[in-house]
Formats: sequence, C-alpha cells, structure tokens
Amino acid sequence: MNMKLHDIAAVQIGYQHRDKAQPISATTGGTHRIIQIKDLDIEGRFRQQVLSRGGTVPYIWTPGLFSVTPAGNSDRYRVGRGDLLFLSRGQRTLAVPVLEDLEDTIASYYFYVLRPRTERVLPEYLAWFINQPSAQAHLESRQLGTYIKTVPKSALDSMEVAVPPLPTQRAIAELERLRQKEEHAMSRLAAAKRRLADGIALEAATARSLEH
Repeated sequence: MNMKLHDIAAVQIGYQHRDKAQPISATTGGTHRIIQIKDLDIEGRFRQQVLSRGGTVPYIWTPGLFSVTPAGNSDRYRVGRGDLLFLSRGQRTLAVPVLEDLEDTIASYYFYVLRPRTERVLPEYLAWFINQPSAQAHLESRQLGTYIKTVPKSALDSMEVAVPPLPTQRAIAELERLRQKEEHAMSRLAAAKRRLADGIALEAATARSLEH
C-alpha cells in the first residue's frame, strides 16, 4: 500500500537559533543539546560502535552535541527515541532514525523532525525507504534554491511511501542492519589481508636485500 508521508508521520521544521547573545556552544552552559549537521555519522566514522549498538549508518553521533538555550517553547523541536531527522538542506538529503533516549535535545533548522505513527510505520523502515535512490531522486528533483538547496516541507509531506505490513517493515530494517554488519566485517577482513600481504612482501624484500 502506498501512503502520503503526512498520513504516516508528523513533520516539524527544526529550531533556528537567532540569539547572538547566547550562541550555540561546545560548553555545557545551555539548557538543551542541539543536533547539527556535524553530528551525523554519514561516512561511517564510528561504524563499529554504531553497529555494536544495533544501529545503522547514517547515524546521529550524540557524544559531541553542543548546547544552546532555545527561545520560546522548545517542545516542538525536541528529539527522542522513535523520531527521524531528515536533512533537508545541502547537496545530500537523507533520513536518520533516532535509536537512543535523548534528554533535553532539539534539532537545528537544517533538519525536519519526523514523528512516525508507529501503528502504521516503523522509524527504521521509514528512514530506509527515504534513503532509497528512487525516493532520493524524487526529493532532489523538488529542491529549491541556488546555492543552498532545500527540500520544501510540502515536498516531503506529499511524498508517496510504500507501507507494507509491520512484520515486513521489521524484516527489511533487520536485513539492512545485517547487510551493513556483513559489509563492515568484509572491509575489515580485506584490510587485514592487505596488511598481511604487505608484511610478507616487505619481509621478503628485506631478506633479498640482505643477501646482496
């Protein structure tokens, strides 16, 4: 069954900080932590830790979150387990599920905060679907702007999502996790083989040079 995204998830634009007197800071002086683009592990820098926690890449790496004191009511920007963050600005759009409990944490305006209706769709599955090439091509074709491209909220809201039964969604999400885990194990094995081969070759080259 295909459904519009706004029928299976609420979408909220992230928080835009404008208070220059209390800037976003690496210190702990703010009332909230804020997720920024820098906190996305897109390239798998922490892949080992992520996979060991049962997550997948891309992932939100929370240990380095900066702090901020948001103006007004911050509740609508809050992010917690079961939500998704959709990176709406820049050359690369993607969705990231929140897989851990977060306290007093908000998302910056570079993201849309998606709150899936879990009786219809699982967060991990929805993130997987949005990150598929066909969905990415659809969203990228609707980006606005010249220098910093942005996916309008209306384009995300109206995107059609294939919504199979929940057991199928769960199986797809688990298959993706296992695929990434296998891919990571194979890359580590290939790196170990390369180091072994280099070591053997270097030892042989050194031995031959000593003979002469």
